Amino acid sequence: AQTWAIKLLTLDPDRSYYYYLAAFVEVRLRRLDEAEEHIRRAIALEPDWAMNFEVLSRIYQHRGNYEEGLQHANQGLRLDPD
Repeated sequence: AQTWAIKLLTLDPDRSYYYYLAAFVEVRLRRLDEAEEHIRRAIALEPDWAMNFEVLSRIYQHRGNYEEGLQHANQGLRLDPD
C-alpha cells in the first residue's frame, strides 16, 4: 500500500489527497516522520480538509504527545463538526 501511495505522489505531486493517503499508510506502519512530512504537505495544499488533521492528531498520539494530538483533533472538528 505504501508503494502505491508513493507512486501516486510521483504522478501528481500537487494533489493533497495523495499526500493524505501516503500519511495514512505510514501511520499504520509507524513511520511517523514520513507520515508527518506527507500530512503537512497535504495540509499546505488543502488546509480546510478536516481529515488531514485527524491523521496529524494520530501521529502525535502515537508519539505520546496527547495534548498536541488533541489540539489537532479539535482543529479538524472545527472544520467539520459532523
